[in-house]
Amino acid sequence: MSGITHAKVSGKSDGADPSKVLPSDWNAAHVVTEVDIAAGGDTQNRLTAGLDGSNNPQILLGDGTDTPDVRLYRTDAGAATIDQNGTSHGTFITVSSNYQSAALDVVGHSGHQVTSSWYLDGDGYQRTTIQGDDSTVGMFLGSGASTPDLYLYRCAVSTLSIDANGTGGAGNGAAIRLSAMTSPGTPAAGYGYLYFSSVDKKLHVVNDAGVDTALG
Repeated sequence: MSGITHAKVSGKSDGADPSKVLPSDWNAAHVVTEVDIAAGGDTQNRLTAGLDGSNNPQILLGDGTDTPDVRLYRTDAGAATIDQNGTSHGTFITVSSNYQSAALDVVGHSGHQVTSSWYLDGDGYQRTTIQGDDSTVGMFLGSGASTPDLYLYRCAVSTLSIDANGTGGAGNGAAIRLSAMTSPGTPAAGYGYLYFSSVDKKLHVVNDAGVDTALG
């Protein structure tokens, strides 16, 4: 196991009293089990790196005034979790550049329901929200200026529904915009294509035999 060693070591031999710090103790590699970092005036650590109660490696992050509230830790082989340390609340992951930032808000869970949302810098509302529970998986899409208004979700086995979020009924449906194309070709066996033709300006379907049919 790696540890910390000293650049300068002592060439003296150990004395006879093992209760004292001996030259060999100084020369040996030192294993660090936990590292805590605080700034002047802090009442709590800003960074703690070590092991949790199950010996999973973890990093705790805080602002130096309260117990660190963000935790990154290994949960399984090849898997890491970021959560709000010691709570069931969500955590923001923000990726910034010189121009804008995007944040993933893992809102949390209730029962088996999990919700995640994406924002852009300056948004008052989510642009994309993915939500799933035992029966439905859905995605909400919006402009960031108001509550997301488009909802795509699984409503039955192998069935996708697209509607206006929170509205429904006549006059509140959702439109699907298709870019015009000449032909998508022939789909794989058991599949079909739906496309808007740039030739006759109509919707077409193509079956897996390559038969192209205009819908109207």
